[in-house]
Amino acid sequence: MKTLIKAILFTLCLAAAGPASAITIADTGWTYELTVPTLAERVLALEREIKLRAEQNDEALRKATNSMEKRLDGMNEFRATLKDQAGTFVTRSEMLTLSGIVAGVVSLIITVMLNILQAWKVSS
Repeated sequence: MKTLIKAILFTLCLAAAGPASAITIADTGWTYELTVPTLAERVLALEREIKLRAEQNDEALRKATNSMEKRLDGMNEFRATLKDQAGTFVTRSEMLTLSGIVAGVVSLIITVMLNILQAWKVSS
């Protein structure tokens, strides 16, 4: 709020007539007096501050972008690893086929064993 008031005062001083201006803000009792050179110095300082903050914002944005890119690269590597790993897993259809074959072989073994047991009982 204070900065906004100062900015408004700067604008009013620029618009005021004469080399020196005094402005009183009603309700607060503040009197703000600026000479044209002082005002010019403050405007230049304000421009420098704005430029510095813009540069700082650009640097922060650059750092955040680099950090995000590194994070995304790591995520993509992880996804690629998971995809490679998933390629080595048995699929459901392969597993059903194999379990059917195993069930058939177990059934055949049981039948053969029962036949052997039956033949052994008969011969004893």
